[in-house]
Amino acid sequence: MPRTSLLMLRLEPDLRDRLRRMTGVEWPGAVHGEQRAAFYRAVDLRVFPTVYVHESEPLVILEALAHGVPVVTTRRGCIASVLADGAAVQALDEARFVDAAAAVVGEVCRDASNVER
Repeated sequence: MPRTSLLMLRLEPDLRDRLRRMTGVEWPGAVHGEQRAAFYRAVDLRVFPTVYVHESEPLVILEALAHGVPVVTTRRGCIASVLADGAAVQALDEARFVDAAAAVVGEVCRDASNVER
């Protein structure tokens, strides 16, 4: 089973609990400085469940994309219209975010080759 690392800070309790039960999901916490590049080389997916209504082009999404890491996020602000392409950035509806994000993470855990890098 591939190791899937996720950098997630604030999550809905239901999503957090579901992801903690998945095999292959790691919780590395915040990564700073020179460790960040190594982190992004090892990570398979970035989950960014933002609820900020005026989200535009979040640095965390741009940073993940710069390292070739796909992102799962909500459809807040300009994310859906500017960044979401359905492949590298999947912007999911907030009402279904927990179920949809858990499904994407589960897929990545089952087969890391499903994630384009």
